Amino acid sequence: MDRHLQTTTTPYPANNVRSFSACAAVVCTQQILVVDRDGGPASLVADSASRLLDMHVSVMRVEDHDEALAVMGNHSVDLVLVGLEPNDLVQMTLLPRLHNLDGRVPVLVVEGTRSWMHELSARRYGAWDVFTLPRRAADLRALIARLAQDYLEAA
Repeated sequence: MDRHLQTTTTPYPANNVRSFSACAAVVCTQQILVVDRDGGPASLVADSASRLLDMHVSVMRVEDHDEALAVMGNHSVDLVLVGLEPNDLVQMTLLPRLHNLDGRVPVLVVEGTRSWMHELSARRYGAWDVFTLPRRAADLRALIARLAQDYLEAA
């Protein structure tokens, strides 16, 4: 037999099989897309979530609607947080476009101040839920725990 055609097989040690089970424990980061200005209500919630949650969270923040749509189209996103200011309802126009791009990704609106009219409009345009930015630290922790349980653990 020609030496170049010979193949050798080496049996894998039994302990290598156990190393494959460790791969099952790999945790992927949860991808949160934030469409808001720096320091806006959604940005504050996402930044706090990335610090407080035990799970791995990656936050991508954009201000521009076209950038948000590009991120949604090119990356796997688990949750979208859209910041809504009282006098700037332009953010509301992004909601149906995000929903049409991928209706399975939860899109949540975080308002700086509560407005039932904004909440109704946001839900009509495709927001899964609407939150008001909490003023107290305990309320912020409770909101982040709810986001993690209802939207991130399911992803």
